[in-house]
Amino acid sequence: MAQVEIKLPLELDKVEINCMICLEEMSFPVFCRQCKQGTCFDCLVLWFGQSAKQECPKCRLQTSIGTVALERKTQYSCPREGHLVRYFCQQCDECLCRECYTAGEGPHGRHAKQALDDLRREIFDGIGRIRAVIGGGDGDDLSRLLSTACSFTPGGCQKALSTIAGLLPCGNPQEMVRQRRAVLAEIEKVAPVKTVPKLTQGKNPAYILPNEKFFEYRCQVKSPSATFQSYTAEDLHGNRWELTVYPQGFSDGQGRSVSVYLTLAAGQPGRYEYSYVMYEGSGLKPLAEYLAVDDFVVGSKSQGCQRLVQIDQAKRYGVDKSGGYQLAFGVRQTDGGYGPKCATGLIANKNKNLPFKSFLYTVRDYPAQRNADRILFSNLMYDHQNMAWRLRVDCNGHQEKGQFCSAYLVLLNGAEG
Repeated sequence: MAQVEIKLPLELDKVEINCMICLEEMSFPVFCRQCKQGTCFDCLVLWFGQSAKQECPKCRLQTSIGTVALERKTQYSCPREGHLVRYFCQQCDECLCRECYTAGEGPHGRHAKQALDDLRREIFDGIGRIRAVIGGGDGDDLSRLLSTACSFTPGGCQKALSTIAGLLPCGNPQEMVRQRRAVLAEIEKVAPVKTVPKLTQGKNPAYILPNEKFFEYRCQVKSPSATFQSYTAEDLHGNRWELTVYPQGFSDGQGRSVSVYLTLAAGQPGRYEYSYVMYEGSGLKPLAEYLAVDDFVVGSKSQGCQRLVQIDQAKRYGVDKSGGYQLAFGVRQTDGGYGPKCATGLIANKNKNLPFKSFLYTVRDYPAQRNADRILFSNLMYDHQNMAWRLRVDCNGHQEKGQFCSAYLVLLNGAEG
């Protein structure tokens, strides 16, 4: 059976950041297909103009200026200043350079981010599991285990590889980021990690019901003046989570708001809904709440809320006292089979010209919510395909603070498109 070629971006941790022609940090980097060495796009154009042959400055691979088209100029470059991309924003699906990644302000300042190499590694490992299923009869113990555990035939796995190859035709980072959910879903269908005991870090991997209740863990933040504090807990499926609390704020919340971050330390990667709730010292009265849904991989940069509650407001609640306050986080995984069911409904209703589904969400006591810089979330809302949505309202604005009320419609789970 012919092997399907799947194109993935370069491993950026192994890339030299300086141009091999000007020896400065690369601007709009372009890489040789053979030796993987990089140059600035303009430096390479100048090199070609001064050389008798159009070839790589290092390995002398014959090429032409026609193959270094403008789309290759932007393939590995950040749109802001043309620096090499190494990360991506999980909310905006945009690749980021080191400067954009560390910037506290700007469109991605409060969003969750992840290294491109981490995503590449997850996809690469998944493709390896599928190939192991195809060749499981003659391979090592892991290959045989995969072949036994997976109910798909080698032909079905080959079809999955062809689908992934179609999703990643060029092998550039932006393409990988944009298609990551579809690629990982295809991998999960034929060679999920949870079918292999050796690779599963959670204790009890199980099918997650769409209405599963939140696993909730409460911790007592005893020293509100500390730089940060960390707490760990295991959910009902054996996934280990780590909550990091910055009582004095972090990033663009520094000195202004209590910031919290949640990391999947070990367990089953996937799409999870998560929540943060701050309680007064007695644990009876909730003071602030935050809800969201994101993709988690083991050890990636965690999902965060950089302004759970303003520090001044927290002091008025009395949470700066020596007794501290209680902070709870909740997690539940979204149903893996829910999306395909919604997609089927979407296709069935495509030509029915269904009317818009309308929802109403009221922000009560808006002036007080705006002054408190609150982020509010609606209850779940379901459309004609039974896809789950949630409305998020930044009462004091998102990027342009103090000028607008920002609203976002979040697809919690269902068919993407």
